[in-house]
Amino acid sequence: MKGVGAGDVKLLGAIGALKGPVFTLWTLGYGWILAGLFSLAVLIVKKRLPMAIKNIYNIFSHLAKAVRFPGYRVLSPDDDRTVRIPIGVAMCLGACLTWYLA
Repeated sequence: MKGVGAGDVKLLGAIGALKGPVFTLWTLGYGWILAGLFSLAVLIVKKRLPMAIKNIYNIFSHLAKAVRFPGYRVLSPDDDRTVRIPIGVAMCLGACLTWYLA
């Protein structure tokens, strides 16, 4: 699919090997929260938040229908309008936060 290189999965595997499953689950939780905040910040800075909200609305309003979503554009990962989010950075910061709070 070319969208995710699975580096975040490898990072979590390494964290799990070093610190165990409980630490890894906390890291995953904090990492998801931080990734969400990063995503919001990137969408705001790139002025793509209204389009993202419209796409999310279209997905949920037409979820029960088996038709293509009207007005919803699927972007290729190679498209210059595609927004990339640093998930690995969020997971690293999640691990630091877990370590600090543990």
